[in-house]
Amino acid sequence: MDNKKELIMKKIISLLIFILVISSTIYAATINITFVWNYNEESDLAGYKLYQSNISGDYTSDAVAIIYRDTNTYTYQIDMEGGIQSYFVLTAFDTSENESGYSNEVPFIFFIDTNAPLTPTIFNIKNYVIIQ
Repeated sequence: MDNKKELIMKKIISLLIFILVISSTIYAATINITFVWNYNEESDLAGYKLYQSNISGDYTSDAVAIIYRDTNTYTYQIDMEGGIQSYFVLTAFDTSENESGYSNEVPFIFFIDTNAPLTPTIFNIKNYVIIQ
């Protein structure tokens, strides 16, 4: 009797793991996020660094993008899971590699629409033509 219960529990756990793996791949996507900011006008400006974190205020890792051009927009491509929040900040750096402080933090979260549209109603034939 205990072996049957154990076998059933193993099957249930296996099924739950399978469902979790399948559902996590459904809610993942590659996202293009376009950022915009006020352009710095320093004559020795070399570019900007974009930082990303899943924890607000924690930007201890390296920049995820270095932007070496005169611009105030940048499109960043990231693979994300739906419902997971990410945070972004931007810094400026000059030709001597001095780096500014962090910009304001920008949170980002996306959800994949998994709801089907409403079922069409009052579906009918408007007219017909007999072709001979």
